[in-house]
Amino acid sequence: MTEIEKALLDALESLQSEHEQQLSSFAETLQSMRIEHAKGSKLWAEAAATLQGQYGVVRRNPRNFRQPSSSPATSASRSMNLPSVWKV
Repeated sequence: MTEIEKALLDALESLQSEHEQQLSSFAETLQSMRIEHAKGSKLWAEAAATLQGQYGVVRRNPRNFRQPSSSPATSASRSMNLPSVWKV
C-alpha cells in the first residue's frame, strides 16, 4: 500500500467516524424532539379537557355571516338623501 493510499484510507476512516457521530447526534436529537412533542400533545389534550369541563363543548359558529354588498347600486342607494317623512 502506497503512502497516498494510506492517507486516503485514513481520511476515509476519519470521515466515516465523523459521519457516524453526526448520525448518532441526529438520532438523539430526533428522539428528544419526539419526547417533547409527546409532552406537548399531552399538555394540549389536558388543557382541552380542562376547558371542555369548564365551558362545555366549544364549537365553531355555524352561521355564515355575509359581507355587505358593495355593488354600485347598493352604494348609490346608501348615499341618497331621501326626504324625511317626519320633517315638517
